[in-house]
Amino acid sequence: MSRSRRLSWGLLDQILSSASNVLVVFAVARVSGIDEFGLISLLIVVLTTAVAIGRGTLGTPLLLSGHEAADEQQRHAGYALSVALASGVGVALVVLLVGGSVGRPLVAIPLAVAAPLVLAQDTLRFAAFGRGDQVQAVWSDGLWAAISLVALAVTWFWRDLLSPAQVLWAWVSGALLALSVLLWRHGVRPRIAGLGTWWTTSAAHRVRYGLEAGIGATSALVVVLIASQLIDAGSVAALRGAGTLMGPLSILFSAIPLVVVPEAVRHGDPRRTWRLLWRAATLMSAAALTFGLASLLVPAAWGELLLGDSWSVVAPLLPFTGWEYAALAWVSVCYTALRAEQRSQALLSLRVVHASTSILLAAAAAATGGTARAVSIALAVTASVVAVAAVGSVRMRLRSNTALG
Repeated sequence: MSRSRRLSWGLLDQILSSASNVLVVFAVARVSGIDEFGLISLLIVVLTTAVAIGRGTLGTPLLLSGHEAADEQQRHAGYALSVALASGVGVALVVLLVGGSVGRPLVAIPLAVAAPLVLAQDTLRFAAFGRGDQVQAVWSDGLWAAISLVALAVTWFWRDLLSPAQVLWAWVSGALLALSVLLWRHGVRPRIAGLGTWWTTSAAHRVRYGLEAGIGATSALVVVLIASQLIDAGSVAALRGAGTLMGPLSILFSAIPLVVVPEAVRHGDPRRTWRLLWRAATLMSAAALTFGLASLLVPAAWGELLLGDSWSVVAPLLPFTGWEYAALAWVSVCYTALRAEQRSQALLSLRVVHASTSILLAAAAAATGGTARAVSIALAVTASVVAVAAVGSVRMRLRSNTALG
């Protein structure tokens, strides 16, 4: 497959993969009250945090192994699948505990069942990208997204037909089908013998990539928890709802490393990679600002079609969320540039600075401002400062490499 086709199929797959997650949040919002949606969102954040950690620990090394022989790639995928399934069982227990503690055991059960399925499917997606087989990943994620879309469509026409738990069970069935497609196509099976040796061979990089992804996802979870404690459950619905509406941009942020890192490993030219990333960031940043401003003109009826009653608390945040995502576009491409160069230590350091600043400013905003809008502004300011620093650092490194060459 040509480079341009790999990029196109990779982008399509990430759109479909993220769409299944975004659509189920929309569907749950349609059939839930504001407070209930906020609590369910908390459970979904726990699961997505685990997925993010898995992508760093297992997914990124699979992307970077694309230049190896086919049998080696298959071996890596088998070991990674074993770790993903085992991790999923642990995540399932956490989801059940959190669900019980917030009084939502019925919605926690389907999410707990989904945990090992989701982690395993996502790991095999990265394996497919590493070997350049984006088409099969598209089939897998496309089926999952279709099931999620059907669930959302049902809530449009028969809002009282499905409960939040039933919406989530439909999503779980999509996860099972998506995983089955990848297992059948590539014949990857869990591998146990030699697992310890496989892990320790690249443990330092794996731990850094996992920590980086985990800190990024956990910081979002911590901000949500802070808002729920210092403000109320409605603020969780507002912050999560605003982020969900930025789903298309989040899709692009996630797609960039999937389509760029394997290509960067193959051609080995950091300046060429940065030119591509710079153009992508410019377009994504402009789109975020446009969406944030355009949200001021959206009729309430349109917003309620997506988020139900939660639209009333989400709408005031969208201009600030658009500002935040415009800055995050630049931060995300800097993360990708560091991954492509396998600079795991620098990547982790940047993520720590970003996450800690976000949490501190969000906590201060929640404590002093007492509103979800104050937290949203704090997140936008943080993203802007980090974006300027990260882009400056990447450009300085490129100039330094050029001078040395």
